[in-house]
Amino acid sequence: MDHRKQGILFVAVCALIGVILFTLNVATDKASESLASSSSTADAGNYAESETSMDEVGEEGGQSGDPQSEWKHDPALSSYPRLLAFLKKEADASVKIDPTDCVEGLACEATVEDQLEFSGTRLISVRSDFDRYTGGAHGIGGSTDTLWDRSTDRHIRFGDIFYSWKEARSLLQERFCSRLLLEYAEQTQDESEQAKIECPNVDDVAWTLVPSGGPRAAGFRASTSDYQLGSYAAGRANITLPVDDAIYSQIRPEFIIDFSQQ
Repeated sequence: MDHRKQGILFVAVCALIGVILFTLNVATDKASESLASSSSTADAGNYAESETSMDEVGEEGGQSGDPQSEWKHDPALSSYPRLLAFLKKEADASVKIDPTDCVEGLACEATVEDQLEFSGTRLISVRSDFDRYTGGAHGIGGSTDTLWDRSTDRHIRFGDIFYSWKEARSLLQERFCSRLLLEYAEQTQDESEQAKIECPNVDDVAWTLVPSGGPRAAGFRASTSDYQLGSYAAGRANITLPVDDAIYSQIRPEFIIDFSQQ
């Protein structure tokens, strides 16, 4: 075969290869567009939603430096549509990340998980655990609370269940700090480390109702967030306080049905 025929054959082969590669690229692009469209439709809220608290259902993208967000919730919360809608709105705002806050090459993510803690005759108590990382040595996380009045089907403040939040707050602050320092002392015998612990203001921690094993709540649980104990190294705390006589006397009559006196 002369060089001219070899050249023509070479060009023909190259052209055939080019057509095959072009066809493959078009098919790949269409598949990517279809996947992106499906992902966008399923994730209209700009974050992944999961009804199972253990499933990992993150936002597609996966590139370092790209914001990824996720909201998980206890499936039992689906029984309360207005409450769930309220929690979703709160989570939407909480997991939103400004892309400019992300660090190139590092993970950039935020998660919120809502857990049903107590469901009584009048009150529903939810704890929301959050974690957020946008670069740096570590992220930040903690808990917030939601108290829901089933009679009015709306959100109320924790302090609303008492006659006087000022009076109830004083009782809870004293008991919370005493229990926190006691539990921390039990964890470490180092007095210098114990001295570093700060007791946060009870207005700043998350309060949830603790079930008694029956239809009523036996106490309150205070959950702290990072840095509220004085430093990141101090970690977080979950302190349970019983509903003693003094606290029980502060609860308003319309809500007392959901509490057992300890």
